[in-house]
Amino acid sequence: MPDNSAHSLDRLGALAGVAAVALLIAILMFIPAPPAADEPIADIAQAAADDKQMLLIGDYLGVLMGGAWLLFGVAVAVRLRRDEPVAGGWWVVALVGITASAAIGLLGNVVSVMFVRAVGHGLTDDGLWAIYSGDLVGFAQGIPLALFMLGAGMGTRATGVFPRWTGFIALVAVPLLVVGVASIAGREVDGAPFIFPLMLAYLGMLVWTVAVCVVLWRHPAGAHTELATSTA
Repeated sequence: MPDNSAHSLDRLGALAGVAAVALLIAILMFIPAPPAADEPIADIAQAAADDKQMLLIGDYLGVLMGGAWLLFGVAVAVRLRRDEPVAGGWWVVALVGITASAAIGLLGNVVSVMFVRAVGHGLTDDGLWAIYSGDLVGFAQGIPLALFMLGAGMGTRATGVFPRWTGFIALVAVPLLVVGVASIAGREVDGAPFIFPLMLAYLGMLVWTVAVCVVLWRHPAGAHTELATSTA
């Protein structure tokens, strides 16, 4: 990949990562949370009907966030690919993880839109359970995200392309995600006690994402080459 193209991808990936974090914060702050799964389906349907417009806006923001997250992850994987040894393959693990994670997130948004539309057409019976995901998407993304963080963390250790402490955060997030996904088998509402490692992992990933975005923006691929050329 030519240096100018690699430079542009790194910068675009940095912007996408910041956008993904900003969109996630906006969704958490302004979009109504899905009703708890222990509520009667009629109450859940009524809540969806009352907040229909905001929920659909939230799904739109979620789709944007999924696209931004995917672009950021691809930029990270490509950066690792350029700097890893020929026999290295951690970038592949990162790429597979980020692709699966984004796909699950986008599918979750589609199912959410289906649920809101179904409620809008007057459905309120138990059949809605088949398309009510609640907060299960966050659990389902855990293992693909663990793969992404494993590839990014080990790739960072192998290449030094990102600060060593970011690689440490990435690798610590891996077991937290794996353990946290067990919350899907916990209590129906909050998944305790495994929900706490999952929340900690997601918080660490936000810090890690911002830090990696800074590196991609300030030290894009080819920057050292351009500096050497200008000095010569």
